[in-house]
Amino acid sequence: MSIEPTFNASLATVEHDPEPPKDQAAFLREMIRRLDPDGTDASAETPEALANLAAQRLISTTFLEPLVREAREASTPTGRFAPGATETRFGHMLDQRFADSIAASPDFGPVASMERHLLTQIRRSLAAQDAGAIPS
Repeated sequence: MSIEPTFNASLATVEHDPEPPKDQAAFLREMIRRLDPDGTDASAETPEALANLAAQRLISTTFLEPLVREAREASTPTGRFAPGATETRFGHMLDQRFADSIAASPDFGPVASMERHLLTQIRRSLAAQDAGAIPS
């Protein structure tokens, strides 16, 4: 059974297959590895930690960082206080740090919501593996 979304032209909606991905935890570990700046974060040993870290990285990268960047670029002063070459070149790194700090805040709503969703998916995937429905 495919996990790809299908498009139903008659309803003009996207329908998702209810079957969980074959290995949700492996997918999230790969996502964390790709979004980790230095690629060495090994703090995702438990399903809870994996879901938390994946949610933080996902929210930080996809939602917060573009907002922080837009705010920085929209408020750029001109004249004597205009950003120099270094600030222009490395401003995106500061945006990433701000976004990561916001996402790592305790009880940040979007991260907590995404974490609950990811943890549910991981647990379904692990339960299906334990039941023998999905080969390891």
